[in-house]
Amino acid sequence: MGGRSPVWDSDAKGAIVGLSLAHTKAHLYRAFLEAAACSLRDAMNAAGENPGQYILLAGGVTKSRLWRQIFADVTGYPVVCPKSGVGANMGDVMPDPARHARYDRCFAACKSIYRHLKDDMKALSAMS
Repeated sequence: MGGRSPVWDSDAKGAIVGLSLAHTKAHLYRAFLEAAACSLRDAMNAAGENPGQYILLAGGVTKSRLWRQIFADVTGYPVVCPKSGVGANMGDVMPDPARHARYDRCFAACKSIYRHLKDDMKALSAMS
């Protein structure tokens, strides 16, 4: 499908960069979770709006504490999920400043990698 908002590049393809023999299936799984969080952050940046004090997540992502934490750490905002039944908000998580700083560096690197691969991805699409 290519990249969607805010990239809008139908030729964009997925890439796994930096993979080594030390990585496991768990690393790849986490990378896909992180990619979804980075996509949200990219859209938030493109909108140029501050979401306020927190971001609200709903749907399947709310079932995974790890994924909720990744969203908090990547975006730098606390995550709140809708109420489940009559209980309190489910799975509120706060961003960890050290992890957020690390994700800042990773986010910048991913943006740079995309810029470097953009023309190659377009060439690959032309071949299909």
